[in-house]
Amino acid sequence: MDIPWEDVRLFLAVAETGSLSSAARKLRIGQPTVSRRLAALEYTLGMALFRRGVDGLRHKKPAQEGLTVVKSFSIESAAFASKTLAARLPRKPRLAGIPWLAFAPPMDTLPPNPQLEQLIPGFTPVFTSDNYLVLAAAAEAGMGALPMPVMRHAFAGPSQLVPLPVELGPYKRLTYHLVCAKSALDIPRVRLLADLFVSEMEAAIAAVA
Repeated sequence: MDIPWEDVRLFLAVAETGSLSSAARKLRIGQPTVSRRLAALEYTLGMALFRRGVDGLRHKKPAQEGLTVVKSFSIESAAFASKTLAARLPRKPRLAGIPWLAFAPPMDTLPPNPQLEQLIPGFTPVFTSDNYLVLAAAAEAGMGALPMPVMRHAFAGPSQLVPLPVELGPYKRLTYHLVCAKSALDIPRVRLLADLFVSEMEAAIAAVA
């Protein structure tokens, strides 16, 4: 079963915030829309994803889920840019003086957009895309800077990006989630790939700790 990314993003927002209203604010959409889309997702999966209670919505146990967060990672981030762009910037650039790359709708509620909007009044990126690989390629081409995890892992290719000497404040460390359909994890090769990814990420995070 293919689950649209928009539904995965909604699931994560509700799981993280514990309420429809908070998820709506996080996603910047109306609460009725969140409620309707969550109900549609649960109907499609044929099961409830959350327990409803007086204290909000609680993520159901993994054995009962349609979607599950396989692993969450807290990873240090930094602003990366090509060596060419870094050489053109002041030695100590201001956040507002850096050309930034960011996500385009419908991905614009994901990091780094909300964080950069908080740090930079009137934040306006020089280039946007809804595809992370396109943003990474744009950074490599010197089009702008992009906040990225500070880590090297076996899945990473060669890169000419360098960290910029700027502070991201409270957003220096962000949480990333590996999400998968519970039914897919019952497939041996999917479970093997998920375990391999988790193991590699944990090793990469430990290497820079």
